[in-house]
Amino acid sequence: MLLPGTIQEVIQQLEDIIRDCEKRGSRQVYFAALYLRVTKEVSKKIKEGFFEDNERMEKLDVVFANRYITAYHQYRGKETCSKSWALAFDTCLKWRAIVMQHLLAGMNAHIGLDLGIAAATVCPGDSIQSLRNDFLKINIILTDMVNTVEKEISEIWPLLKPIDFLAGKLDEKNCLLLHGHSPRKSLEGCKGVCPFTNPGPPGRLYQ
Repeated sequence: MLLPGTIQEVIQQLEDIIRDCEKRGSRQVYFAALYLRVTKEVSKKIKEGFFEDNERMEKLDVVFANRYITAYHQYRGKETCSKSWALAFDTCLKWRAIVMQHLLAGMNAHIGLDLGIAAATVCPGDSIQSLRNDFLKINIILTDMVNTVEKEISEIWPLLKPIDFLAGKLDEKNCLLLHGHSPRKSLEGCKGVCPFTNPGPPGRLYQ
């Protein structure tokens, strides 16, 4: 399997994964579709010069995405992938899980595990600190996408509309809490992957 080397190649491989999922009727398509939308938005922001170091952010995006793409193909080939991804993919075989649960399971694996590792790979050692501002700018992108994603999810899961109406702006606030918390934890988790000059408590990474 040839992994992507650019963000455009990431987009192409995500589209291939989506077609594969649709062909098989797999619920794995939910996370892949969401991830494709986010990746396209990040690509757009990179082209607009949104980040402090746009070249570095493309590299981070590619390294980050390759962890998902690798896990997907490992699972499809009945090879061993990380336990967090195995759980997310296994859940797709169970009809009881709702759309949001599939998305959250994927986010747990990708943000909770992959993001910190990708950040430590791109910015090893003390250089990880220079990534912080751009790392957290992803929060802005994700929060701005909430309403669009809600609309698209409600097309395949109509129950979301009344839930969203009753919740009001709670979902946007939760998005800030979730994505504002998780990337910070992922960045802190990088301490368990790369060395620091003044190390704090060891980071914890879950397989």
